[in-house]
Amino acid sequence: MDGLRLLVPLLTGLVGGSVAGLLTGRPNPLAAGDFLAPWVFGVVYGGFLVEGVTLLGAFAVYAHQRWGGLLRRPVDALPDTGSRALQRIFLVPAAVLLAVLGGVRVLWGAGSTLGVPAGDATGRTVLTAAADWSQGLLSLAGAAGLLLLVLPRLGPRLRVRVPLALAWTGGASAFACGGCLWLGRAVADGLSPGAPAVSGGLPGLVGALELFAGVVVLCAGSFTLGELAAGVRGNAPGRMIVERFGTRTST
Repeated sequence: MDGLRLLVPLLTGLVGGSVAGLLTGRPNPLAAGDFLAPWVFGVVYGGFLVEGVTLLGAFAVYAHQRWGGLLRRPVDALPDTGSRALQRIFLVPAAVLLAVLGGVRVLWGAGSTLGVPAGDATGRTVLTAAADWSQGLLSLAGAAGLLLLVLPRLGPRLRVRVPLALAWTGGASAFACGGCLWLGRAVADGLSPGAPAVSGGLPGLVGALELFAGVVVLCAGSFTLGELAAGVRGNAPGRMIVERFGTRTST
């Protein structure tokens, strides 16, 4: 689902920025025709939108079939896997970091130039503002989801699927749309000295920290999900499970 990690913030920022440009009258760089004809962007990003919606629907069906029993449980009814304390050590700081990074992104989306170099600030458009809003809100949602998962007393009757979806989407978008873009620019900068591609000031630091936070969340989340799914199967006698080669047997 790597494509979804990039498509969700990309599409929300693009659609939000285009709508904001129409409502406020601010120029939309996609409609200027300086690089490509406007209809090209409509076709390409319209295709991305269809792809994103299709992948989300397919993944929702897959998740229901594979982890349905786990996702429907209340957060406080999760099996004790024995690593809950270790999860808190890594995920609570990651949630706090995501919340801080999300707050900075929201400030930038609202027009603040906090820590932004003067050259970058002058080049901001309605689309970059919408992208910051989108990324910031997704990071804040991811932080909330993480805290609800590792501190179940905050929402004891909430179904696992809600905070898990928030944590997955927020952490993955920070990793893909924030951290990976920063890493790509850093690599390009290293391969082409004299033509800096990495954002300076606070934006560069935010990108690096988004990469770090995203890696922690995604790695910890994958191990934890596998552990919880195994715990649910182990605590459900008589339940039909799919073995390695697709043969259904009864435990």
